Amino acid sequence: MLNVMLVDDSALLRDRIRKFLADVPKVQIVGEYETGLLALEAIRQRKPDVVVLDIHMPDGSGVVTLKEIKHLYPMLTTIMFTNYSFPTYRNVCKRLGADHFFDKSTEYEGLVELLAELAKKKTS
Repeated sequence: MLNVMLVDDSALLRDRIRKFLADVPKVQIVGEYETGLLALEAIRQRKPDVVVLDIHMPDGSGVVTLKEIKHLYPMLTTIMFTNYSFPTYRNVCKRLGADHFFDKSTEYEGLVELLAELAKKKTS
């Protein structure tokens, strides 16, 4: 199984992603968190393969969370999934080690396809 952690302050968005992934073989959600701080605390315990991370959250920037994740867990696959898809954010996230970057408003299918591909690679 590909263990995926969702980090976004929107319960509606987390629910939508969960529904999109329900039919994807060998992908399971191992945690959903509203803040980067909660996610950082949970990563050690839940050991996800992938973290899907928003940029703007109540406790601050997902960019800061990304930086901390890559410092503590450099091999952990990180996917930025945000409405803030401006080139500046893309470049900063890439520089900090984000493996992938998707726009919430237009790239749901791309996120789902990527997770399906990662699950397939993990199990082959």
